[in-house]
Amino acid sequence: MKENIYTIPINDAFSLDTECPICEFVKKEETDRIEYALGASMMEPDARIISNEKGYCQRHTSMMYSQGNRLSHALVLETRLKYLSDVISKLKSQTKPPKRIPLGKDKFKDNIKKNGEELLSSVHTCAVCERLEYVLDGFMDNLFHIYKKDAEFRNKFFLSKGFCIRHFELLLRYSIKHLSNEELYSFVGKLCDLEQSNLDRVTEDVEWFTKKFDYRYKDDDWKNSKDAVPRGCMKISGFIDAQYDE
Repeated sequence: MKENIYTIPINDAFSLDTECPICEFVKKEETDRIEYALGASMMEPDARIISNEKGYCQRHTSMMYSQGNRLSHALVLETRLKYLSDVISKLKSQTKPPKRIPLGKDKFKDNIKKNGEELLSSVHTCAVCERLEYVLDGFMDNLFHIYKKDAEFRNKFFLSKGFCIRHFELLLRYSIKHLSNEELYSFVGKLCDLEQSNLDRVTEDVEWFTKKFDYRYKDDDWKNSKDAVPRGCMKISGFIDAQYDE
């Protein structure tokens, strides 16, 4: 299949030597979105509105801070803080009880609840997380489109090192959406074989890593176990930021 803007990120991800190609795609997209949040989005009013209303989760706030771009981050924080202050001011303005409450009605409580929910919804949202979810949905749809049309990609898919458990489950969900029953039986069977064999491989590396701390094996070769811990973490939980010394 001829490469285009939709297939290139998928083929790039599956060309990497990694425990989860989908994690690698998400990681790159996440980095790009953090750079965008501190760069180009500063000049886009619509993007600033989303940033102010949705904010950023703890992980992505930490990533933004780690970029070291203090001025851009301060500008993002400034308008976000003002937005939150406005929401609280709106709530405060409705705390004065009315002189008379009609029987059977309690508008005062309803207003507090409504504005409290608005504040809560803003606290539990993240502009980057929502964008990643949207982009990943498109990535998965395109992945199965290529899978059905391109035999070369199917071969590349099953020559990979498998996936983290989260994305393994995601593949199962999207396969139900995109594949016929006959295609589904074949895909799931092969996917399980791929995942199990690579879980066994990583498990063996982790086991050998632990044995190297036993004096009986101290002079033996490390084999492929030096980075077994971060690879094991990736298989279970997806990519991690921490680095282990070899």
